[in-house]
Parts: sequence; structure tokens; C-alpha cells
Amino acid sequence: MKTAVFAGSFDPFTLGHKDIVRRASKLFNEVIVAVALETGKNMRSADSRIKIIELSTQEFPNVKIVPFDGLLTDFMKKIGCATLVRGVRNAVDYDYEHSLWDVYRSLYPEIEIVLLPSKADLNHISSTVVRQLCKLYAPINGYVDTKAEESVRIIYQE
Repeated sequence: MKTAVFAGSFDPFTLGHKDIVRRASKLFNEVIVAVALETGKNMRSADSRIKIIELSTQEFPNVKIVPFDGLLTDFMKKIGCATLVRGVRNAVDYDYEHSLWDVYRSLYPEIEIVLLPSKADLNHISSTVVRQLCKLYAPINGYVDTKAEESVRIIYQE
């Protein structure tokens, strides 16, 4: 069984994230959405972020959401998975992910990374943009899954 991990803070989970999960779920038998509990950023609670991901990904039966703490590579070793899926929107994302790959390989030599380029109509979407739109009470439809939109608005307008 081929498993891949798609990891992040997902603060919040966007349509861009969902598209990566959708595409990865067609490539792998199982996709684990690994939610970082602590990244040093000021984030919403893990429970809130996981709830949004659950609402957004319920249509994918081979997707599992798992919180993790500490190093991603340690988590991946623990679950016996050496494939990491990452989404890239542009050259800046690519350069960043390529730099991270060097770090990941130094910690987990068996790791492989599958980079999925973002679809053009999703390139403008980021968690930062969604948080800013929420803060300003602007519409977020088209940025997050419709099933999660109300939860995102409630959680991020607090």
C-alpha cells in the first residue's frame, strides 16, 4: 500500500490545500494530512484546524487527518512513510521546497518529495489571505470549501 503525507499548519485549510489532497488521493492508496501542532506561529487551536480539514475533505475516503508534534521527519519515520507531498504555487515556493528537501534528506535519507504545482485559478489563495479576509469581514467563498466556510469565518473572526 502506497501512502503519502501532506503536512502543514493549515491555518486555515484552503481550496488550494484541498486541490493538492484531491490530486494526491488519486495517486496514492492513502493520504495522511499531517497537522502540525506547533510551528512557532501564532495559530488557531489544532482542534479548530482539524475540524475545518475534516469538513473540507470528507469526500475523500482514503484521506486521514493526523496531528503531529515535533519534526515532520520523525513523524514520518514513526508511521513508516517516506513520501511527502507538497504543493507549489510559483518559483518562490519551488525554491523554498527544494531547500527544505535538503533538510528533510539530512534527517531522513529515504524521503522522497512529490511536488504538485498549483492550478492557475488557485495560485492567489493562501492561508494568510484567508485570515486577512476573515479579519476584514470580506467574503471567503472561492477561498475555502463551502462546507467549511462558516466554521472558518467563526474561528478566524474571533
